[in-house]
Amino acid sequence: MEYIIEKNFGFTLIELLVVLALIAVFTVIVAPFGADFYREQILQEQTQSLSSNLKLVQSRAMAGKNDSAWGVKFYPENQGCTDCYVLFQGGSYDGRDEDEDRVFNLSPGMTTEGMKEIVFEKGTGSVMRIVKE
Repeated sequence: MEYIIEKNFGFTLIELLVVLALIAVFTVIVAPFGADFYREQILQEQTQSLSSNLKLVQSRAMAGKNDSAWGVKFYPENQGCTDCYVLFQGGSYDGRDEDEDRVFNLSPGMTTEGMKEIVFEKGTGSVMRIVKE
């Protein structure tokens, strides 16, 4: 008696279609969660960055660095950006020392609302001036 052993390598078309369908269903279910996670991470990163920059400016004012007040200006028109803020030295953005400017960009789609400018008092670090929108 003779036995014939057939060797089948590869996948059938049905098997490939089933796997592709499972991948598509998985992607449709998981993709929204991934996008939300990404947005949340960007928001958290931007919040931490802005918070530490505000603390930096306040500490410079408290230390009286360059014998001056320090502040933050959101969306300065003369910097040519609609999604940035500037750390500056001086009692106001208009009367600042431009050599000390540090520009930080916000991620696309991120905005701040309520304030255009915050200035911290030299020596104490107290909020000396707030310019609202």
